[in-house]
This record gives sequence, structure tokens and C-alpha cells, in this order.
Amino acid sequence: MTLDLAPIQDKPAIDYVPILDSLFNHLLRFSDPFTPNGFLHVFSDWVFEEWSTRPYYRVQRLHSEFELAHFPIRTDYLLKEMQPVYRDFIHSYNGRHHFSPVAVNGTNCETMEKELYDFFHESMRAEGLEYLEIHFPFLDVEDFWDRVFLEEFHEADEILLVDRLCQYFGFYGQALDPYLCDPPEIETLNPSLFADWYLDDFKESTHSNFTLNRIENV
Repeated sequence: MTLDLAPIQDKPAIDYVPILDSLFNHLLRFSDPFTPNGFLHVFSDWVFEEWSTRPYYRVQRLHSEFELAHFPIRTDYLLKEMQPVYRDFIHSYNGRHHFSPVAVNGTNCETMEKELYDFFHESMRAEGLEYLEIHFPFLDVEDFWDRVFLEEFHEADEILLVDRLCQYFGFYGQALDPYLCDPPEIETLNPSLFADWYLDDFKESTHSNFTLNRIENV
């Protein structure tokens, strides 16, 4: 008795270009501060929590013959007591410091802007994974996401889209730009959307029905 075994067929190759393009467009919409129920609400929750509860740090500067070092010193105050508007909050110190690549500086202190960059990238990851699971259920979505940000694609069209995803939604992604602002000591003719917001403004913007008016915020 013989068995007729059907030949094993290879799975059809996946065209990743429309998936990458769809993911990019979705995250671009989600990250836009004017998109209803987009990243603005997640961002506002984060700002309100961090600004309300974080301690305020001052900076101690130590001079030596060879370097200028900066160290954060925790105070008994909270950020909300010392930093009146978002511009002050986002450029306040987070309590960590690191070695500086600049020769004259031994260490520099990190600001809350660094925390926001990390939070933004993780938020884009969470939103991206949920979107991929819903619209492309045949994917291993976590593996796919990791491949994007490890840039493990090789076709020209794929590489172009992966570069855009990394540029906008990776660490220090450009899509975060509307949520940033210059430090208080820098005068600017084009202040950011949130530079002069108070803590209560962010509390209001956490409500699900809150949206920004694009005309009022030009």
C-alpha cells in the first residue's frame, strides 16, 4: 500500500509594503495633537501625573581643573509647586545625570524632556501593536515591530518606509515635535502648542471629549 502525499507548498510571501505604509499613516494620525482620542489624551495623562507627583531637583555645579560637572539635588518641593507652566515643567530635571560628550563637561543632568521621549516611543509601540493585531492578525506583531526598529527589511520600498517609521516614531521621533518647546530662557516667535499651559489645562485635556481647535492654536 502506498500513500500519495501532496507536495508541501511554501507559504506565499508577505508583501510588507502596504503593512508598513498602513502602520505609518495610522501612527501619524494618532500622534497628531489635533486627532480626537489620539496621543494628546495619553500625553496629558502622563504630564498631569508626572507634574503633580515628581519632586523638584535643583542642580549643583562642581568645578575642577579639568571639568564642569552637574549633579541633581532633590529638594522638599514638588514640581507643581516650583514650575508654573509646561515650558518650565518639561525642562525641569528628572533626578538623573550622565557623562557628557562635551570635553569641558563631566556630567549633565537629564530633564523631563528625556522622559517624554521615552514615553512617546513606548506609547507608539503600544498603539502600533494594537493596530497590527486588529488589521493584520496573521503577523507576529511584536516580532514585526522589533524588525521595523532594528531595520531588518531589505527591499528598497520596505527600507524607505522603515526609515520613515524610525524617523517619526523611534527614539527622539519627529512626531513628538508638537509636544516639545524651547527652554524658558530662549525667546521664540513660534511657541509650542503647550508651552504656556498650566497643570489644570492638562487635567482638563485628559477628558475623553476634549479636542484642540486647530484654528485657535495656529
